[in-house]
Amino acid sequence: DEYEEEIRHQQETMKHVKEQLKQVHEDELQRLTAENDKLNSELSKLSQKLQELVTHIAKQQEKDTTSLPWVQHILDGSHEKEMKNLKEEVERLKNYCQDQQKQIREQCETVRILERTNKQLELDNETLAFKWPLSLLGDQNAGRKFSVLVKLLGSCSCG
Repeated sequence: DEYEEEIRHQQETMKHVKEQLKQVHEDELQRLTAENDKLNSELSKLSQKLQELVTHIAKQQEKDTTSLPWVQHILDGSHEKEMKNLKEEVERLKNYCQDQQKQIREQCETVRILERTNKQLELDNETLAFKWPLSLLGDQNAGRKFSVLVKLLGSCSCG
């Protein structure tokens, strides 16, 4: 009974850990998404300010702003790099979450195997407990061996 209670406790603990892990992954994904949105907003604002600054400087120097396509190229390039990094981070977190879920499934399978093994051991013990006294009774020293068995069983803290 203690073993089964321990197994149930481990299962509940694993379930709780799985739920916590899922929540952590969801929270991290939400945090990264919010951070991505914030960075995109800031990047857009900075891009606009930079474009306004370049336009202002070009007007002061009496230059045509269309001759400065490199500014847009720089702005677009850095944005794409940041988006790529964020997408890679999201993918890494998804893979990590999948690995954690796989480990949890494997641990659940191990618990199921241990439970089956425990049940078989209990059946084997019951069979031995029944057959052993019978075999002792057929022995020449049956009385002495049976009293030893009774003493052993009396001192055992088995359930």
